[in-house]
Amino acid sequence: MFSDSEKQVLLKLAEKLTGGIQAGDTRRESLISNVSRRMRELGLDNFQSYLELVDADSTELAHLVSALTIHTTSWFRENPHFVVFQEILLEALDKNEVFTVWSSACSTGEEAYSFAIMLEEFRTVHPKFEYRVLGSDIDPISVETAKRAIYSERQINFNLSRYSKHLLFGSGKTQDYFTLSKEIRSRCTFRVSDLRDESNQPGGPFHVCVCRNVLIYFSVESNQQIVGNILKNLRPDGHLFLGHSESINAHDFGVTQRGHSVFVKRSKTSKPTAGSEAPQQPLTVLVVDDAATVRKQLQTQIRKIGFDCVTASTAAEATAILQKQKIDLISLDLQLPDIDGNEWLEAQRDAGLKTPVVIVSEVRATDAKAVVNVLACGAQEYFEKNQVLQNPELLKQTFLELTRGRKKSIQNQSTTLTTINSSPEVILIGASTGGPQALIKVLNNLPSDCPPVVIAQHISPKFTRPLAERLAQASGLKQGEIRDGEPLKLGHFYIALDDCHIGVKSQGKVLSLQISNSSTINSHRPSVDFLFQSVANSEVSALAILLTGMGRDGALGLQVLHKRGVFCVAQSEEDCVVYGMPRAAIELAAVNFTGNLDQIHDLIRTAISKKLSAA
Repeated sequence: MFSDSEKQVLLKLAEKLTGGIQAGDTRRESLISNVSRRMRELGLDNFQSYLELVDADSTELAHLVSALTIHTTSWFRENPHFVVFQEILLEALDKNEVFTVWSSACSTGEEAYSFAIMLEEFRTVHPKFEYRVLGSDIDPISVETAKRAIYSERQINFNLSRYSKHLLFGSGKTQDYFTLSKEIRSRCTFRVSDLRDESNQPGGPFHVCVCRNVLIYFSVESNQQIVGNILKNLRPDGHLFLGHSESINAHDFGVTQRGHSVFVKRSKTSKPTAGSEAPQQPLTVLVVDDAATVRKQLQTQIRKIGFDCVTASTAAEATAILQKQKIDLISLDLQLPDIDGNEWLEAQRDAGLKTPVVIVSEVRATDAKAVVNVLACGAQEYFEKNQVLQNPELLKQTFLELTRGRKKSIQNQSTTLTTINSSPEVILIGASTGGPQALIKVLNNLPSDCPPVVIAQHISPKFTRPLAERLAQASGLKQGEIRDGEPLKLGHFYIALDDCHIGVKSQGKVLSLQISNSSTINSHRPSVDFLFQSVANSEVSALAILLTGMGRDGALGLQVLHKRGVFCVAQSEEDCVVYGMPRAAIELAAVNFTGNLDQIHDLIRTAISKKLSAA
């Protein structure tokens, strides 16, 4: 339909109208195809006639801008951002002000409404919390779609069971479509806005500005202008979310990084936010690996994420380095030429080494038991080499959490052990980073009449069976069958052995396992929230325990149980490998008791003894 010269005119027009660089054959052909389709809809086969129509009709100009704009979007895309977003909401909770979010390239609205669903979910837990969401886009047609807020059910790619209460589903002619609840739509507005135009910005200031997968389509100069305009609308200590494939020079814009592609606008008086980058004096990581190429790759990645790095090719070299300089964290390969990495770490721990250790190693099926042993005895986390070489963000978040300084726990709620008035029917435990060693200590040597223990541990399925064997040895409890509907028995523990959620079902006084392959929750399967919420609407007497781990999984579930009167426990900050999950629960006022692993173990035994005294 287009000659070569007409294609060039169209591509130049696209750059003028949208600002995007029309690089790449696929992108150029996509735009040309979009305009061709629009011309066919209008019954036009002459490009010049179409341009004349665009000049004369502002409505058609809007359609042209839409045809020249990328519309790739989806619900809850780039899920790690929503984990950080939940943390930000908790930090803003006590400020008693309307929380504002700007989705600055909202396309057809899925992004803006995804954040709004999270905000509304938060508001249901904290009724005094209030929020507003603004979505803007250069494409007027997409903005109108966002305002209508009617979407096909085929687009649902998120946990429907968790968020369905915020959706309204159609019937009759609107069957197979849904919209958002009135509460959400009343708090969301949309407008047309060009990010390049400083005078056409929405004002603010906003707590969060989202501009994801936009900068990749612009020149360096345009990116400077766009980010500068956005930051002018962001409040001090507000957060900018970019796409996972995008980044900016934080120093150039007066921001610091928090999480992957999340930046905090700093004021002169602002204090560091939880999760912000490593301090000015970089911490030092020791990489122990016998492969020179792997050492080099890890060293490059570690330095990029803000740490200093030294390397060792053998256990002997690593020992010498530890004797000469301060090391803040160790990346350890288990297959070393002079001594097994597991043996080396055990010897170092026996000699008093307190430094956090992350295993970065290739693991064969026969090595799974060794990995569980090292996680139980001395290491805090494990990654396969190809994981971290392909995704450095895994290392960054883990390193920051493991090297974060300990401080006095906020809202450190506690109570005496004697406040547990009866023995629970079931004990629920959730754990993540540092969980294997915590579980072994908490469950150590429990009596045979212990109530059934159901565990959600974030760990690769390849390690769950060796972990279950280790727990059976340490606890004295029997490992229960893991299948849906399996009756729960005294003196047994149950832990998900495959990639599935684990929970508890009740029929009268009979308790049984609930096994589900439903979508991940908080990026996890098994999810601690799934476990806790599985008994939320029952009258099951439970003891719920949240142990060390990164993120927030389990916090909301614990809050629901706490409101129902379940006795809820969180591991104390100074005792956690990573304080994220317990901290989130404490911030939600969802905890009756905080304590170290020894105290939690004693609490379990005290709860069990209530059964004997009652008898």
